[in-house]
Amino acid sequence: MKRRTTRSVLTLLAEFAVQPAAEGSDRFSVAARVRTLVDHDEDSDPGEIARRLRVDELELRMTIDAESPHPTMDVLLAVIREYAVDPTWLLTGDYDSSTHRRAVDGDRAGLVDVVKDVARRHETPLNIVALPGVWHDHPPPPPPTADAG
Repeated sequence: MKRRTTRSVLTLLAEFAVQPAAEGSDRFSVAARVRTLVDHDEDSDPGEIARRLRVDELELRMTIDAESPHPTMDVLLAVIREYAVDPTWLLTGDYDSSTHRRAVDGDRAGLVDVVKDVARRHETPLNIVALPGVWHDHPPPPPPTADAG
């Protein structure tokens, strides 16, 4: 079962401040890669995509915004899990088979560690290194329920 935590938008913006980054690691490039993945969905409605990813719709919109993207950790983790993409590729544009394998094989805590590791080794749009223990202090949301339409 996929799990995520809930964080307020203001907390996310404060915690995941944009840093100077190398080409490919900037928030615009990260947002473009996320958009590329979600744009291939059969359902291109951001609300539906957010529900499927089990993330807040506003966080998804913030992450994929073309003019002023602010990628959030919850959305990035959900995208990595849902699309089984390499975290290094998502954050930097460069593929790394070892981080890809660790992300696919690990649980949520392992995935968080992989993303933090990538952030430590590369300049990324997220200040992940300064966030020890984040994402583990909230219970997961209940699983989505099917409408009895």
